Amino acid sequence: MLQPSPLVNLVFEYLLAVGCQRFGIEPVALVVMSDHYHLVANDVYGRHPKLTEWLHAQVAKVVNEIRGRTDAFWESRAPVVTELVDAGAVLEMCAYTLANPTQAGLVEHGWQWIGIRSAPDAVLGGLRVARPDLPYFRRDKWPEVVELQFRKPMTHRHLSDEAWAAVLTERTEALEAGARRAFKAAGRTFLGVERLRRRRWTDRAQSAEGHGRGQVLKPEVAARDAEARRGVLDRIASFRAQYRRALEAFVAGVRGVLFPEGTYQMVERYAVACHPPP
Repeated sequence: MLQPSPLVNLVFEYLLAVGCQRFGIEPVALVVMSDHYHLVANDVYGRHPKLTEWLHAQVAKVVNEIRGRTDAFWESRAPVVTELVDAGAVLEMCAYTLANPTQAGLVEHGWQWIGIRSAPDAVLGGLRVARPDLPYFRRDKWPEVVELQFRKPMTHRHLSDEAWAAVLTERTEALEAGARRAFKAAGRTFLGVERLRRRRWTDRAQSAEGHGRGQVLKPEVAARDAEARRGVLDRIASFRAQYRRALEAFVAGVRGVLFPEGTYQMVERYAVACHPPP
């Protein structure tokens, strides 16, 4: 459904730029594949659920219109959201994101991908995205031009923009080189740009996503440091226990109950009170 084309690429970039500005999200790394996307971002205000809800709704409406269809656009399962705990996990996820087109066997180098892919040095300059020329984007409601500015991750704010770009470039190129070696050893070839351009959005994958024991894991937390990872998992377990007790009290009619810091949906829907941040 997200098969790259100049118009689909423009629509996604424009909507992401508008959404990031609207909800205070700082994009760090991005790739949009034909049937999914990866976004690494600084979520300073804890508003990524708002961005996801809004972005998915807008993309579905506009791309469905472009495709001439009205059915469901996204799968029914919730998107995978992973908290990146430490600098090592952040760098690895950013590099994995940018190397995705190569690791998937589509192009030998990430920069050849015909869809959207932020460059490793995207932090060095913003991208000005013009409003798509489609009836959906009324001039009185949508900005004519919006800037999509990539930022350093919060874990690497001690680095200059140039240093972060160099570190990310090195790690991304290492992952891509590893993928090329693996493909060569297996006697496989990359699909290539020309064949990618001939693909249609109605094409289907030749293999199905694993289920049961072979199903891909969907981690909530990623960290290179095992102790840091255990600490975050303990924090999540404590949050869920506190949330469960508060929710039971709320359902029982106790309206003054305090929910744990970090509660989202109950705050949005019922304006419940939360414990202050530590």
